[in-house]
Amino acid sequence: MADKKNSNKKCRKKRVLVIERYPIIREALTCLINKQQDLIICGMPAPDTINMQCIKEHSPDILLAGLSVREIASLKQIKDINAKIPPLPILIFSMLEGPIYAARAFDAGAKGYIMKHELVENILKAVRAVLEGKVYVSEAIAAQLLGSLAAGRQIHGKHKKEVLTNQELSVFTMIGYGMTTRIIAEKLCLSVKTIETYRARIKEKLGLKNAVELVYTAVQWVVEGSH
Repeated sequence: MADKKNSNKKCRKKRVLVIERYPIIREALTCLINKQQDLIICGMPAPDTINMQCIKEHSPDILLAGLSVREIASLKQIKDINAKIPPLPILIFSMLEGPIYAARAFDAGAKGYIMKHELVENILKAVRAVLEGKVYVSEAIAAQLLGSLAAGRQIHGKHKKEVLTNQELSVFTMIGYGMTTRIIAEKLCLSVKTIETYRARIKEKLGLKNAVELVYTAVQWVVEGSH
């Protein structure tokens, strides 16, 4: 009887809770993960509804959280979840390259960081590695992190980017992608006045004189790959 219980426990599929904004990616992940013998999707709540109650309802073994420029600020949610439920491993599934974003994710408590354009095999490898208690980083990101260390730079960024808060970094990156203040406000569900305040803070922290310097620096940041 004991052997049967141990066998059932061993064969139980690991439950994956996915937080992803884009429907097409959610569908692809569902198809990919549910085809595995050892993994199963246990839920895909809306990105804005992730909280402790949501996690309790789905009882996941791992949280796979999507990260795009508008979600940088939501890393605080990841940090809060990690503080309250330390055993829950978190893997960030990101559109953002560059060591600064990976470093912010690990600071928030993530155990893995993989790019969304990775091969299917690598995504599954990352999920299983994090489930086993290992730390996983995409090869490209790992190389950039090591490059930053070898060059004697702080992992969190260069040119003072590390002093920006997650929300400010999100706004700064959006500026680099050519988004106007109004568009940024709409995407982050904030007022135009709030975004203008963030712009002012960013200029002050980075020592930029005016809006032209801000835009130029932000564009260079994005063009250089944010590293």
